[in-house]
Amino acid sequence: MSACLSGGIDFYVLAGRSGLDSIRSIRWPSMSSVPPTEWQFLGLNADNWIAISSAVVALLGVALAVRYARRSAKAAQESAQVGRDAAQAGKEAADAARRSAEEAATISQIERERRHDDLGPAHPGEIVAVAEQTSGGRSLFGSITVARGYRVKATGWNGTASTLISLPLVLHANQPYRFHIEHFPADAQKPTTEELRFAFWSPIAEDEVPTWSCPCSRPTGEQADGAGHWELRVPVGYRRPPRVRGF
Repeated sequence: MSACLSGGIDFYVLAGRSGLDSIRSIRWPSMSSVPPTEWQFLGLNADNWIAISSAVVALLGVALAVRYARRSAKAAQESAQVGRDAAQAGKEAADAARRSAEEAATISQIERERRHDDLGPAHPGEIVAVAEQTSGGRSLFGSITVARGYRVKATGWNGTASTLISLPLVLHANQPYRFHIEHFPADAQKPTTEELRFAFWSPIAEDEVPTWSCPCSRPTGEQADGAGHWELRVPVGYRRPPRVRGF
């Protein structure tokens, strides 16, 4: 703002929507052109009026500055809200990505378990023991056939103790394997072996059968000992042969 006493008083007032768009000039008449009876209103001389006018203009400037400050503060608040919204959106995106990863891991685990089940040997339901006479006496024998090559270890369980079942380390696909279960005296009514427990593993390179592997993390059979990758508990059944009556 400026004041020129010689030609009057010019007041430059900021105006417009934002308070900064344009400047309007208000020209007050000079003190010399106003009769003393007019500008000495309320006992104020020209200097008093100039001071008052300057104060009014200053107040207008303050008001505009306050208005601008409020708008700036509002803009800052809106910007801060945008930042918070962006942060929330980022958190939600991260949560969605985490959930997607967890779902993918779950699906992958389900697929591995399904593949594990598909690769495992089929449960035969039971192994029917067959009594045969041998040079060492009467014995019970069983048989097992697998659809693909496996490493295997088997034991017989009688309810209190287990005995090792004589089977080759590697079973070939679709080939029946006959094995001894227990000695079976002529007066025996049923086997003492209640179930056979098999531990299976996928074959390794030295086994001379097609190699394959299971994608899950269960034990492998390099030592063919300990927990099996697949384990089956198969009941032992026995059916007494019918008696042949004489004529």
